[in-house]
Amino acid sequence: MRIPLGWLSHHVDLTDLDPQTLSDRLTIGGIEVEGDECIGARHPSAVVGRVVHHAADDRPGLSWLRVDVGRDSPVRVATRAPNLQADAVGRHIAVALPGTVLFTWKEEGILGLLTVAARELFGQPSGGVGCSALELGVGDDHSGVLELAGTPAPGTPLADLLDLTQGAERVLTVAILPNIARCQAILGVAREVGALTLAPTTLTVEEADVSVASSPLDPTSADPTLCARFGVAVLEGIEVKPSPLWMQRRLLACGQQPRNNVVDVSNYVMMELGQPTHAYDADTLASPQLGVRRSRAGETFKPLVADDDDAPTELPEGSPVITCADEVVALAGVMGGHETRVTAATTRLVLESASFDYIAIRRSQAATLHYTEASSRFSRGVDPAKVERAIRRSIALLRETSPGLTVRHTGLLATGSLADRPVSVGISELNAALGTALSADQITLQLEKVGLGVTRSGDTLTVAVPSSRPDITLPCDLYEEVARLHGYDRMPGTMPTEAVPTSLPAPGLRIRDAIEDTLVAAGLQQTLGYTLTSPELEARLRAGHPDAPEPAYTRVTNPISEDRCVVRRSLLPHLLSAMADNLRHVDAFHAFELNVVAWPERGEGGLPHESRRLAIAMAGQVVPPSLHDPSPRSADAHDLVEAVDTLLQHLHLPAVRTVARPDVVGFHPGICAELLCGDQSLGHVGALHPRVATAFGMDGTSVFVADLDADTLVACVPERFLTPTPPRHPGARLDLSVVVDSRVAAGDLEATLRGAAAERLRTVTVFDVYEGKPIPEGHKAVGFRFELGAPDRTLAMTEAEAARDAIVAALRTEHGAEVRT
Repeated sequence: MRIPLGWLSHHVDLTDLDPQTLSDRLTIGGIEVEGDECIGARHPSAVVGRVVHHAADDRPGLSWLRVDVGRDSPVRVATRAPNLQADAVGRHIAVALPGTVLFTWKEEGILGLLTVAARELFGQPSGGVGCSALELGVGDDHSGVLELAGTPAPGTPLADLLDLTQGAERVLTVAILPNIARCQAILGVAREVGALTLAPTTLTVEEADVSVASSPLDPTSADPTLCARFGVAVLEGIEVKPSPLWMQRRLLACGQQPRNNVVDVSNYVMMELGQPTHAYDADTLASPQLGVRRSRAGETFKPLVADDDDAPTELPEGSPVITCADEVVALAGVMGGHETRVTAATTRLVLESASFDYIAIRRSQAATLHYTEASSRFSRGVDPAKVERAIRRSIALLRETSPGLTVRHTGLLATGSLADRPVSVGISELNAALGTALSADQITLQLEKVGLGVTRSGDTLTVAVPSSRPDITLPCDLYEEVARLHGYDRMPGTMPTEAVPTSLPAPGLRIRDAIEDTLVAAGLQQTLGYTLTSPELEARLRAGHPDAPEPAYTRVTNPISEDRCVVRRSLLPHLLSAMADNLRHVDAFHAFELNVVAWPERGEGGLPHESRRLAIAMAGQVVPPSLHDPSPRSADAHDLVEAVDTLLQHLHLPAVRTVARPDVVGFHPGICAELLCGDQSLGHVGALHPRVATAFGMDGTSVFVADLDADTLVACVPERFLTPTPPRHPGARLDLSVVVDSRVAAGDLEATLRGAAAERLRTVTVFDVYEGKPIPEGHKAVGFRFELGAPDRTLAMTEAEAARDAIVAALRTEHGAEVRT
């Protein structure tokens, strides 16, 4: 909402309030000021200029001026102003430099706005514009450039010299939230400013002496919940012409483009009172009697913004509409119809003012995709008490341009009561809740300034809440209102009377932080994907397993888009999508995500079952290219395993073993393993199936992924772990290579080795796995490097050899292994 301060000052005294102070008070009071701009002579780039050179152009009536505007060099200005065609040198004129916003003629009798820009005119650069009084908003004269009396210094802002009361505006842009819909009106903002600053206010405007009462023309409604109040007036003697310039300037400052006096009055009343109205050409209606109902299936409507040759469009069933003789003539609360619009030939009007159900209007504008200033107000809720007032105000304004206007008929549909609602609040309770010591008089003054009636009985205030404040229904709402008006910045600061309890982080949170820190330290980048996704995106994971059944999803009842219609079951799809996007621009992508997924199976409380997962994806170069290694190798399965192993070691998990799994959806059947901690599965690691990589737009890219159950991972982390004492005595380092069947996992061999070595074993690693000649077909050689030792002495070689022989015997017995020679 744009608030012209010149218009606002007609209703609230801003003498002692500079714009910055006003902005601060409004923002603290819950009406956030988002912008501050100036129009016309108030703009800081509208300055005094002194003509230092004049040259006539070959084109008739065109002159080129060089104007001193207080800068290092004069600016070039092109002008056709009659008063600057001769003897211009030495004159002081009004100049608008680039960036200035001016009033200008858009068409005959209709003003518009123009932003001055530095540009080339007739092949010559132009750095400014000479301005008339009309363009600056300080008068109605547009016959020539405004000349300034005396000898003001070049570059002096015009705002310091001119009378700015006619139309030059400073405009504040405020954010209107649903709970302050009353501020979508100049009078509403004026009331708030008066309450927040205690400045004097005048909230009355001229209204015609016309009563809107029941008559044979009363509107009809097939749904009383759709329209609480509906008023109409039949007007004759209308002359359609441009509005007065003062009205046009105010509308432009509010962001409305003037059209003609009828349309402009409707917009003006909407901006002033916050009550939209609509005018129909009475001669295009079958009857002055209007009705309101919901649209029926198959009904069509041609909106006001349609072109003459456009065909009517079908209305969504159930949208609120205005009817005449049961034919749709307007989309209620949103937009009028094309056939009943006001034209230059209009002489009779049916003026409508109504209050519609805000939920119905909100759904209607979303279904029809028509968003207007009127629907913006109706969708937040319009005070039904303003319906008749808007008609009287509109008639008073129309009479300025149509003095022969007469009111032939009026009609009113009214349901429900407009009586004030009483809400009681205790003064001591209010002060206790806010931590203040406000007196009854202070509270009463503040509430009365926002239009609430207050009566006192002892410690209790009974507040009469008008229909304009649907946001106040409970005593706590009054607490908030008093706090807002008093000023949150004025609330006293107090310390809690009780000791702040010790906050201990949840163990799971601490471990999850450790997981993230470890993976980042290992060179992976953390990502954050969308919780909502689509089944189509997750289906790409099944590209390598087309026979895998489609899983069920937790669906969103009202999704914002088809791409965000279900809750994800896996973190991999969004992680792989991010990888595909990044690999178009970079040579590597090593990342992880730790987050929540959900399954539709209902858990405790009837909610979908949630689980925390950890996904890792690696592809591309392991290190950036350098002078010594211009073509680094790409990441492989060993890099992924190393990152996962580093994580498991940092978490001090008990021995984790791996089991080959050739049938996991999304993984390469030959490069996939399941991680087991005891009998609990931690998830899977391996290579992404090539068809899945292709489905995500990474055809030919080797991608390695891990999909781990973070909840199980956290649960397996021991509460305490022993830090091994560094050995005081040297150990014996041995290498052992055994030949086994290719189907035997190296992890199983390692587990057997550990069991056979028992307490003698210090460390063990697999340093080699080899298949090929001279190893027999169907077999492989696995090499182990391990260290043996004793805690109390140096291990004798005979003891080390005995331990080695025990290891070999165990490997031969359990796995049929033979020592490689």
